Amino acid sequence: MSEAASLQPLYLLLGPETGKKNAFIADIRATLARDAGEALDEYHFYAFETPVPEVVAILRNACLFASRKLVLFSCAENIRKDGDLALLAEYAKNPARDGVLVFTSDGLQVDKKLLGCAGAKGTLKFWELFDSEKKGWVVNCFQRRKVRIGPDAVELFLELVENTTEEFERECEALCLFKGEGAEVTCADIETCLYHSRQETVFSLFQTVCALDLEMSLEILGKLLLEGESKPPGLLAGLLWQFKNLLAYTRMLALNAPPEEAFARLKITSKRNQRMYGEGARNFSPRQLESIIVLCADFDEELRSGGGSETQSRLLELFLYSVICRKGLNFLNQQDGI
Repeated sequence: MSEAASLQPLYLLLGPETGKKNAFIADIRATLARDAGEALDEYHFYAFETPVPEVVAILRNACLFASRKLVLFSCAENIRKDGDLALLAEYAKNPARDGVLVFTSDGLQVDKKLLGCAGAKGTLKFWELFDSEKKGWVVNCFQRRKVRIGPDAVELFLELVENTTEEFERECEALCLFKGEGAEVTCADIETCLYHSRQETVFSLFQTVCALDLEMSLEILGKLLLEGESKPPGLLAGLLWQFKNLLAYTRMLALNAPPEEAFARLKITSKRNQRMYGEGARNFSPRQLESIIVLCADFDEELRSGGGSETQSRLLELFLYSVICRKGLNFLNQQDGI
């Protein structure tokens, strides 16, 4: 029987292993679909963007086009307001019968009241592979497809691919299709294939911003806008959330906190994200990050004041230029830099 066959009305899925986490969500989705005998109404929100009352209202409202609904609420570590937690606690006592609410977080710590909402049965933790397990996992992944990969290529693969079994599997499959059965994957193959097949997100955009790579940032922004899944205000909200975390990290470093302690307090557990924040802290000072956060508010107002998609695209490009090249000084501001 499926692990999600006996569904809880509310789940809290913690930890950095998104592959196993997404497989569990897929199991929930399949169980709901079997129960309904039709497709679901499915929603995906982020805690830094969508208010909790709006999510609860969607769960409370009757389904329009299906008899079951699945609501995914990411970045649950950001749910801290007493009013939001009280509303969720009230919802947990009398949840909607036609829906399942799934909170996710890449970290392992959220507010205790949110843990109480999910309860012991609804809270699951998904751990990353140990470093000692990763190389063997990747080699086996290629061997199953009858493709060879050398030690240097494995090292590069692990450096470039996000540390989850889902990403390992996806990129392994892409490389095997690229090379063909019986071939050997080289470092050059990995650089070529992974670059072109990479799925961009607001998080990969922030990574290039931390690296002060304007050209790549603009390229990723163009891809995100072209795909149409991310709207300009949502992209800016995602970047703002990351900048606030980076500011908190740089402030801790300024108070002589060790990086490991700062990462633990901010619940930044992924090694890749730790490297990203480390690079961001080297390239932006706390004062510059404070200016960038103010800049986010200015550009958010401009984005919401009207204008078509072309205007919004240009505004986001100007925002990235103001952040990367002027460290938070508005592009239209003629004063000296910070």
